[in-house]
Amino acid sequence: HAYLTASFIVQPTIFRDMVKTLSRKVRGRGLYGRFLIAYPETYIGYRKNENRAVDRDAFADFNAAIERVFNLELLTDQSGKEQKKVLRLTEGAEKAANEFIQKIETLMQPTGAFRGIQDWAGKATGHIHRLAGIFHLFTEEAQAGSLIISEETMRSAVYCLSVLSFH
Repeated sequence: HAYLTASFIVQPTIFRDMVKTLSRKVRGRGLYGRFLIAYPETYIGYRKNENRAVDRDAFADFNAAIERVFNLELLTDQSGKEQKKVLRLTEGAEKAANEFIQKIETLMQPTGAFRGIQDWAGKATGHIHRLAGIFHLFTEEAQAGSLIISEETMRSAVYCLSVLSFH
């Protein structure tokens, strides 16, 4: 059960120093496995000195989507007590998730690409489902009250985790 989701944007050198400092203390305890880390390529040296304003329509759409998610109605019982909403997967979504999870499992083998990050890769099952759940909240289906995650939404989560898996 996820109780906290946080996003950090830090300079790569600061993050690397933190990892080196903490590595001996937290490696193997599952801490690293809980983070989804992205190292985007730098644009330094290729930037154009242009002051481009944020597209007003895109900004308004983004804000409206965030507001819709925050305004989703809570599910309550007859006494008004909050009930959990349980998201379910379509058959296609479940198949897409299982295929990805099996691929990750194979990559954790002794000769696999993830043999050195098994703590991270071992948490891929949870990550893929959490990402799909978050992505689902922004779909029209969720706005209409659906608790069913589609294959398309799951494949978007799989793609995102695929990109993040090569950090």
